[in-house]
Amino acid sequence: TLTFGPGTAVSGMSGTNFLTGSATSDLAITATSGIGTLYFEQSDAGTATTVGVSDNIATFTVNGTGAPLVTLGSDVSISTTLALTAGTISDGGHVIKNNGKITGTGTHTSSVGGMISMIGLNKSIANGAATYGNLDFNSGVASAFTMAADPTITGNLSFTGASNKLTIGTNRTLILNG
Repeated sequence: TLTFGPGTAVSGMSGTNFLTGSATSDLAITATSGIGTLYFEQSDAGTATTVGVSDNIATFTVNGTGAPLVTLGSDVSISTTLALTAGTISDGGHVIKNNGKITGTGTHTSSVGGMISMIGLNKSIANGAATYGNLDFNSGVASAFTMAADPTITGNLSFTGASNKLTIGTNRTLILNG
């Protein structure tokens, strides 16, 4: 575990690393070859961490309490999993480009222009009754998107590109509040 204060730069890390900062820390991450796992956990209702990421992330996990736990300061690209284990992520008006699946029971909130965009073929909301702000299914070719969970969408649900099929699993409920 590496503890840092505001303005601290971190480089040269590989493997699994844990960064610990104060509840008021902002985190700017610059990587040249992708980030394996980015994990945020907070055990109190402290101030949100603002995150700006310059490269792709394989797995982005939000786990903890506080509203919001993480606020994005830039668009983020995720290649494998957005894990909303617990707590809240605010897109801050930015786009979470998810090329994988979403898991968990946490909360995503959207500001104007912000959303989670499920990009590519055959993507899924895999498990958990999470709450989403704006959610977009985006594919350049006809594709099936699957909800194997019971999500609540408080913002807009949209389909862009050639996306034309949403499969809601057996005995599942989709709640639209937007």
